[in-house]
Amino acid sequence: MVLNMTGFITRVLFITNTTEPLNLVIGPFLYLFVKRSINQSGSKEEWLHFLPAIIYLGYIFPDFLQPKGFQYNSYVNSFHPDWPLLDIKTPFATDPLNIKKYLNLATAGQMLFYISFSILKLEKKSRQAG
Repeated sequence: MVLNMTGFITRVLFITNTTEPLNLVIGPFLYLFVKRSINQSGSKEEWLHFLPAIIYLGYIFPDFLQPKGFQYNSYVNSFHPDWPLLDIKTPFATDPLNIKKYLNLATAGQMLFYISFSILKLEKKSRQAG
């Protein structure tokens, strides 16, 4: 975020948008923290909670193969809409399903789900403990 807010990201454009999938790991980490705090044992299926982030990383992977001008425009659209955009042509589509604009909504929904799930887990443990 420091790179984005200061504009230094323009020096390392190849890392633009690399952290987007991390939005989708906050909820699972919260839930797994609560779960492991209650019961130390884990399961082999816990990685499935991170499947949306893995899928989204695969979905945005073409962004990393785009020319630097695309990455610059992506940064400018997000943080400096008053800056001029570069006229570039992308070799292939970067959002064919048009779902990137829903990332914040998906993150909020996932967070609500995992917070609710964590609260239910805590309530169940509380009832068991008396």
